[in-house]
Amino acid sequence: MPFLHRTMDDFARVLPRKDILAFLRERTTHTTGQLLTTSELSTFVHPPDQTTSSSTRRTFLQGLAVPQRLRGHGLPLGTNTDRGDPITVFQPDNQHNKSAWLIGQSRKGKSTMLIQRPRHLATAGHGVGVIDPHRSMARDLLGALDGIDPDRIVFLDFDATTPVAFNPFAHDDAEDYGRLTTEYVNSLTHLFDAERFHRMSHVLGMSIYALFVLKENLATLPALLAKTPAGESLRRRVSTTAKNDTVRRFWSEDYHHYPSDAFAPLTNRLSALLLDDKTHRTFAQPQTA
Repeated sequence: MPFLHRTMDDFARVLPRKDILAFLRERTTHTTGQLLTTSELSTFVHPPDQTTSSSTRRTFLQGLAVPQRLRGHGLPLGTNTDRGDPITVFQPDNQHNKSAWLIGQSRKGKSTMLIQRPRHLATAGHGVGVIDPHRSMARDLLGALDGIDPDRIVFLDFDATTPVAFNPFAHDDAEDYGRLTTEYVNSLTHLFDAERFHRMSHVLGMSIYALFVLKENLATLPALLAKTPAGESLRRRVSTTAKNDTVRRFWSEDYHHYPSDAFAPLTNRLSALLLDDKTHRTFAQPQTA
């Protein structure tokens, strides 16, 4: 073996002659092989006898074992087959309101779990809402609710023709009107931002507060500011039902001291926004769909 790829001259270049003679006498080498004859090799290398098992089963485990606390009753998350036997994984009932992040490889049941979770909650009598921007999973879920009373199912298929109606002013707690008005005015500042807008910010604030009192949507604001019988009816409702003294005084007294064109910066910008059909449908509904 040592001379298969090397000659004596190769060893002589790196080892003294006595070392070369020593490893030849001991049948050892400075390589991974050994000098053995066939008979010498057979003394410790031989076929297995009949007592040796003909085959060996080796088990390879992948993934983590399912904890015992996730094997009981609760919200079914899916089936774990990584350890060979299928084991249903549950989220305990006392944790079903907690957020869950779904992370994993493809074909591991993430999409199926998104359907099974609301289906399980609905079957248990809970109310559940699903928002699917892609719409396909919502339709799959609708087909999986065959055991649910149809009267309990509300399916809203919003698109460009039928956008989501949103009325941010349909708020029941009057104690929040002042805080929400300040936040909404700050949000709308860029929409109405113009020269001398700071003079109109007070009017905008009173108008936003009035929409909360009326529970009317943003599209009602031009009518509220208009000096028309319809606008007067809206202002009278605000001045008689608002709990805030400043708001009542503005709509019952201060409003009448403004000239007719004083509200043009607000109504013009808002009218331009509502000219878009989809925006108008969104902000003209009295109730959030």
